[in-house]
Parts: sequence; structure tokens; C-alpha cells
Amino acid sequence: MEGSCGKIARRRFAKGILPAAEAFYRIRKGWNPHRFPATLAVSTGSFAFATFEFPGLSCPRNDAARLADALALPLGFSPSTRLRILFEFTYESHLPQEIRFSTVADAEWVDLFKPANEEEPVDSRRETQWGWTNALNGQQNQPEVVHNAIPISSVAAPPRLVGRLP
Repeated sequence: MEGSCGKIARRRFAKGILPAAEAFYRIRKGWNPHRFPATLAVSTGSFAFATFEFPGLSCPRNDAARLADALALPLGFSPSTRLRILFEFTYESHLPQEIRFSTVADAEWVDLFKPANEEEPVDSRRETQWGWTNALNGQQNQPEVVHNAIPISSVAAPPRLVGRLP
């Protein structure tokens, strides 16, 4: 927020004065990935979980609550309810340089993630190629990989606001 809109906008957003839709409009309008330091990444850790579109699967990308369920996001762990919003970064699949075979140890929340079978990946058997979310509330499980954190400066498109979470 601060990198695109400045300190005052970030403070207003944190206090709930600047609505999420307006904040993301401002981010999109002023998006310049070169403003961000190389150390600022799309993840707060050294790696990130990423999902991707897969033929034959539907994913409710325009409904925050349903998308959170499809991705099995652990919403109960968030200490703040006032500013819970869901947004997504979209980037080209060639950007992550270190795509890893997802394991339960990566996920930390064992019951929300189903790793791929421990066998050689086979092109004709998608269940051997990546892990899957254990979707909640009737949503379809989504494919999921783990990769190194990507610097925001390499992401050409601004984050997209999906919506406010319940």
C-alpha cells in the first residue's frame, strides 16, 4: 500500500478510513513495480503457496469467501477482523525459479492441504505433480505448489482485490 500510494494512504487504510476498493483502485492506477525494493516480495516468508487455473476445475475468483474456502485459507487464525480482505497477485508461471514439491511440512496446517503422492511425477496423472487444497464448504480442491518468494518488483500487474472476508 505504502509503496504505491504513500504513507498517509497506508495509515488511512490501516485505520479503516480508506475503503479497500478505493485503496486497490489507487494501487492499480499508480502501479509501478520498479518503485519497490528487490527485498519486498509477494509473500512474507521465503516461500509462497500458489494455485493456478486447471482445466475442468472451477475456482470462484470473484467471491472472497468462496475463494478462501476453495484455497482452504485458515481464516480463524487472523487476529484482526476489521481489515480482512483477500487479494491476489497474478504472474507468469516462469517467474518462480524454485518450484518445489509441496509437502505437509510446507503447509503447517496438515488438515488443509493434501500433498501429492510420494512417487515419481507422471504427466498423465495430475495427482503426482502437485499438492491440493482440502477445500472447505463444498468448493472444489485447487492445485497448489510451493515456490520461492517472488519480488514485487518483478510482478507486472498490480494485486487484484477479490473482496472482504466474513
